[in-house]
Amino acid sequence: MKSKKDNLQVNTPSRPKLHPQKNDSLFKKIYQSKKNILNLCKVLIGIQNITEDDIKVTTLQDNNAIYVQIRNDLSFIFGTNIFLLEQQTKVNPNMPVRQGSYYFNTLSMLFENATFHSSKAQKIPRPILITFTNGDPKGIPIEINKLSDLFIENENTSEDRYSKLKVNGRYQNYIEVYVKVIYLNNPQNEGLLNQIPTLKGVAFFTKTINEYKLKGYDINEAVEKAIDETINQNLLVDILKKEREGVKSMIMAQITQEEWDNFKYNEGFAEGREEGIEEGIEVGEIKVLYTMFNYDEETISKKLNLPIELVQKVIHEKLL
Repeated sequence: MKSKKDNLQVNTPSRPKLHPQKNDSLFKKIYQSKKNILNLCKVLIGIQNITEDDIKVTTLQDNNAIYVQIRNDLSFIFGTNIFLLEQQTKVNPNMPVRQGSYYFNTLSMLFENATFHSSKAQKIPRPILITFTNGDPKGIPIEINKLSDLFIENENTSEDRYSKLKVNGRYQNYIEVYVKVIYLNNPQNEGLLNQIPTLKGVAFFTKTINEYKLKGYDINEAVEKAIDETINQNLLVDILKKEREGVKSMIMAQITQEEWDNFKYNEGFAEGREEGIEEGIEVGEIKVLYTMFNYDEETISKKLNLPIELVQKVIHEKLL
């Protein structure tokens, strides 16, 4: 007789091959500047008399092979706290998992591995986990996401009892992670954004790109118009004027995981499989890059690490 455990299935969908690789987001590029981090920190903690020297940047870097697949946007230590900040274009309910992984991997980076095998208790910075999300999809300024919301639900009370600990008379999960989600375009967050011009610029720029895309502009035109409009609003002026082409290229090339999810790639992959094409997933990826991002055949070939002959075949036989 099979046990319930034998029947338990956890969906672990395979990742698409298309990923951001080493493309930085505009948010991450802006907050490479410690001056901008300082302004952000002052507003978040409500203290003005701090300097750049009071902040230690701890963002996971590309040059560390261990962490290259789990890069975060920004983290820094101030006092006894470590801030881990992410910027997302869309709501992502998995942020407690991602933010938790950023925190524990940052601790591994900060301390020697042997530190946590010592019999002496090692004091660690207290995490503050915040995700800035563009748009106002739920009509609320702030939301708290919990790791436990993602746990597989127990179907009987006996299993529920041994999966939790009784602490101070209450049953609690063995581990919990809370992430504060701030919806940047909610009207109630206007005051916050006015205090952090760089963050306001990111929110406005991203929102404007989406608005132009909804009006039917292709991604190239949408980015161009959004750059001009953001500058006209006196936001991100320095970076958009001095590095206009670099920012444009970065935005055009950047496909974050949460953006990819919204391209409905599953439908594209299914379409390729239904047509009996062995490279069904590649067809879906090529379709997205060619039709939505206007990449040429050579660029698509390099991004997906596919033979250019295959890319040309898909484009000419399936998309033209």
